[in-house]
Amino acid sequence: MVDPRMRSRVLHAGYQELNRLRGDLIDFDAHFPPAPERYVFRFRLKSVMAVHGDRPVFSDPRHVHVVEFIAPPTFPESVTAADIRFTTAPIFHPNVHSDGRICIAGYVPSESLGRFVLRVARMIKFEPAFINENNAANRAAVPWYCANLRSFPVDKRPLPSLDTDT
Repeated sequence: MVDPRMRSRVLHAGYQELNRLRGDLIDFDAHFPPAPERYVFRFRLKSVMAVHGDRPVFSDPRHVHVVEFIAPPTFPESVTAADIRFTTAPIFHPNVHSDGRICIAGYVPSESLGRFVLRVARMIKFEPAFINENNAANRAAVPWYCANLRSFPVDKRPLPSLDTDT
């Protein structure tokens, strides 16, 4: 059982941290600040939407990837793929289920909400360090991903940082 006061403090701190990420690439709606339990994130990042043959179909430059996160009652102790999913067309990715749920293996309770969202952004961009082909949610994406490692990340723009105040 997660202590409700601790959970509220973590959610409040996560909201404050997420505000530092807002910008052209990442934006969000928070439902019921100052300690929101539901977020709708908007990522303006290039990604792979499908593969035809061996050719990727990239997201349109105007496309916005929308991802919903609902903090479960067990947050921050645990988060599962049932808690975070694309509400727009899911990307073609080894760690994204065809129904849009995002496999977030490796989540640890000490990972802040801001770093968690940056990890999702890095997955969308196909940064190899943030892809786990050994724990695939979409097995069809794995061979294509492994055969094209030199093509990643597909979006080279730097993400906002939580390590500096800029």
